[in-house]
Amino acid sequence: MQTRKATSKDIKQWKRIWNEYKGKLKPNRKSGNEIIEYLMNKYCLEVINDEKLSEVVEANIMNNECHLEKLPSGTTPDIKTFYILNKNEGKSLYINRPDIYKDMRIFIGIDQVTGFFHIEGSETLKDELYAFRGLDEKDIQNPFLVAEYIKCMDGNI
Repeated sequence: MQTRKATSKDIKQWKRIWNEYKGKLKPNRKSGNEIIEYLMNKYCLEVINDEKLSEVVEANIMNNECHLEKLPSGTTPDIKTFYILNKNEGKSLYINRPDIYKDMRIFIGIDQVTGFFHIEGSETLKDELYAFRGLDEKDIQNPFLVAEYIKCMDGNI
């Protein structure tokens, strides 16, 4: 995930990766329900019924054109929120986290309509889900999104 202003070096690298992979990629973006099913099969989840947390996730969609364009006309986001529990497979997500996450539970909000997800507390999970969710046809035309996807796939497609 890009957390700083892109440099010309960054952009050149994204374009290089995009040129290398764009012809090999096929649209494979998963739905929000497929992401939820994946998480439920892999991790122990605690369902959260907190309207404020759902509003945060929805605001990320509604206030960002790149996410909003994935929302079909006339529909609204349908957000589900969870904590990933620190047990079984989830333990691996809690190991070696930066200090800023030390005492934080891993939160994930998923829009069932667009497949958008918002995660707090685990960069590892963000990368895992970005790779799992995949790209749609429009995403494949974006050098940054392709480079990020390839990075999350560890260069393996």
